[in-house]
Amino acid sequence: MKKAMALLLAMVTAMSFATTAMADTASTASDNDKEIIGIVLEKDEDGIALESGTLLTPGKEYKFPIYVKEEGDKTSPLTEDDLKSYNLRLEHEEGKSSLDSFKVVKEGDKNYLEVKVKAGWPTKQTEVSYRMKLVGRRAGMESVEALDINFLTGYEFASDSMVSSLGEDDYITADPNAPVFTKEQLERIASVNNYKKVTFANGSWTFQTSINDMDSINMLNNENAIKEIISAYPDNDFKFITFPAGTKFPGKGTLTVDVSDLEAGFKGNYYVYRYLNGKLTKLDASFVEEDETLVLETNTLGRFVITDKEIKDGSTVVEGMEPSSSETSSNSSSSENGSNNSGNSGKPNPETGVGASAAIATAVIAISGAALALSKKSR
Repeated sequence: MKKAMALLLAMVTAMSFATTAMADTASTASDNDKEIIGIVLEKDEDGIALESGTLLTPGKEYKFPIYVKEEGDKTSPLTEDDLKSYNLRLEHEEGKSSLDSFKVVKEGDKNYLEVKVKAGWPTKQTEVSYRMKLVGRRAGMESVEALDINFLTGYEFASDSMVSSLGEDDYITADPNAPVFTKEQLERIASVNNYKKVTFANGSWTFQTSINDMDSINMLNNENAIKEIISAYPDNDFKFITFPAGTKFPGKGTLTVDVSDLEAGFKGNYYVYRYLNGKLTKLDASFVEEDETLVLETNTLGRFVITDKEIKDGSTVVEGMEPSSSETSSNSSSSENGSNNSGNSGKPNPETGVGASAAIATAVIAISGAALALSKKSR
């Protein structure tokens, strides 16, 4: 009789302990819960909003703070406590091939949507669509309104109004902020010029060439210094003219560079090189003293280096450098390497009421087994 009473008391104690644990767990989960009804992406540090029509530039990285929307239009940052109650999921819709990554990252105490756009110089814009949603970890939790994310990757197209206003022999501005000329725009320019050579221009250079029957082109350009070359030849002075897309034209064109700002130091000594695959290759160029310009013939725009001292032809500046995309067509996309990402970074799910109930059932089964064994022994 005493043994039976002791066994009963043990069962009651175990069940009481398990019930208390379940209540504590439920209370903790409740304390962490917000009345979350949706997700919001804030603007990045440059004020860019990830929304329909936003164009993200190839080769750049963006971080958008993730907020949750609560009742009464209140918003607050997505926290680790929120992720104890919800799984954050990203579902791919389309356009993943134009991205290097699309994932949730944590910096300090904040969560961000990180978007890395694949580097390149495409002439088309790619539509990208994803869906972000919070899924409750516990049975019976209300679903949270999903956020549909839509944006574009690529470069701005040249203004149609600018192209339409061009007359015969007018210079065509190659604006780095809108560098893509579509096939239709090129045809319109060629037609106005009676299919003769046309002249692109920006800053200190002009390029006269034929554009007949060409597909869309990317005329992105800059005069940024190439640090590897400056480091390799500290005694030289340099000027750089760069066309990263490496556009190739139907026939040879004439690149003319204004070097009037260099003449005082260079004193007529000009050497021009093409920088490709980490190497410098000398090009034939003429210095026109009366105009203070350099003139060279080429059918391919790329990275041009102008210096005051001769460099050994074929010199390697960066040993083992990968083939430069600046000299090749970039319309093709590399293999997709993105994946769907979860905001919990593989963390295990926290204990829930379901887990506590399982613990109670295990305790009851164990005690019942002990009671049955004791009963058999007594008999």
